[in-house]
Amino acid sequence: MTVGIVRFGADVLIDPGAVDGYHIDVPTSGALDVSSGRQFVVAGPDRAAIYTPGERTFLERWSADNTQVSIKIDRNALEQELGRIIGRPVVDRVRFDLGFDLASGAGLRWATTLQVLLDTIAEGGVGPDSVTVAQVGHLERALIAGLLVGQENSMSDVILNSRDEGSAPAAVRRVLDRLEAAPGSQYTVTDLAEVAGVGVRQLQKIFMDQFGMTPSQYVRNMRLDGVRGALIASESDATVSDIAFRWGFNHLGRFAQYYEQKFGESPSKTLREHR
Repeated sequence: MTVGIVRFGADVLIDPGAVDGYHIDVPTSGALDVSSGRQFVVAGPDRAAIYTPGERTFLERWSADNTQVSIKIDRNALEQELGRIIGRPVVDRVRFDLGFDLASGAGLRWATTLQVLLDTIAEGGVGPDSVTVAQVGHLERALIAGLLVGQENSMSDVILNSRDEGSAPAAVRRVLDRLEAAPGSQYTVTDLAEVAGVGVRQLQKIFMDQFGMTPSQYVRNMRLDGVRGALIASESDATVSDIAFRWGFNHLGRFAQYYEQKFGESPSKTLREHR
């Protein structure tokens, strides 16, 4: 994955033709008028543009005040992540709807994860000796999975409606849906296995195969990412403890330890620096 900040400072038009890889443009200011294939969208701070490989793309107007985050995802990386989600190899190219709503729901969660990735890179660097390398890898994978699950595409029906309700992807999807609906609730592994409709051992194996971690580790990482996003976007009267409790952390000392291990700074520092 390649991520960069781009600004021209003048109205421009760009004709890249058919792009290779998946490109996502996320304006943080200004606007971007873009067509790709037979679709057209005006991208802005609440709406990103996603370009599918092989589709003719034309950036009809890049406004002078447009500063944006530009992301490129290798096609193989996206298809590998999709294969993990659906439990089989991907044969056809995945085609996305051009406009991606970032104002609510899955799009807002995706944008929050992107901001965490940008902050992680800016604050920790990506040197080979840095723990940030592992953090960035986890966040990149979360962004790809969030894009596949959260944005309408040619594989959405397969992703969301697995034909085999007992399959690993369907079991994982049921767990993730529950966690997204109530991220601050307390869950045991037995609770999650019951939600998934499989045994505890099978759920442990599914999560290790899909994510390289146990269900408990996944829940903790998801909550830590959620806390960080909430701290970054918090109002002036928010406190670390309120946000941590909201995301299901009842032991603040242990939470602070996990947070610093994952992000390389204390939660209070994150809150202080983003007020």
